[in-house]
Amino acid sequence: MNNSLAKNTMELYNEGVSILTQHMGIVLAEQFISVIMRESFDYTKWHQSMADIMTKEEFTKIAEQAETLTPYESSASTII
Repeated sequence: MNNSLAKNTMELYNEGVSILTQHMGIVLAEQFISVIMRESFDYTKWHQSMADIMTKEEFTKIAEQAETLTPYESSASTII
């Protein structure tokens, strides 16, 4: 698996499906993909709606857990 920030479409598909199947199992991963495709899922709107209903403390806890699980391991120059 390529750890660079830029990935081609096939790498994204493969990594995404691999993560889904590892954590959800093949049946639920397939169901999830089907729902997202059928409903024209808008991640940005979903993410904003979740932030709107969470307290600051809940949001902070989730952010800290995410950082622990997947710490950012690059420099700002990578983004710029």
